[in-house]
Amino acid sequence: MLPPGRYVLEIDDRSTIHNFHLAARRAGVDVATDVAGTAERTTIVRLQDGEAYIYACDAHPARMNVTFSIHGRIRTRT
Repeated sequence: MLPPGRYVLEIDDRSTIHNFHLAARRAGVDVATDVAGTAERTTIVRLQDGEAYIYACDAHPARMNVTFSIHGRIRTRT
């Protein structure tokens, strides 16, 4: 789990058959590189509490994807 807050993404996309795409509908996050090109870029995103985010390759979304959520409280078991 990740806590909510500002995160710096350093993207180094070296592939011309895959891309980097991070998105969340409610939070308005939509950061992507081009599938056909390569790119290096740095961007800042604000990840919000209770929001679900998806990281995927737009060329292969069924097999290359991860969903994660943000939680303000991290619970530990004792």
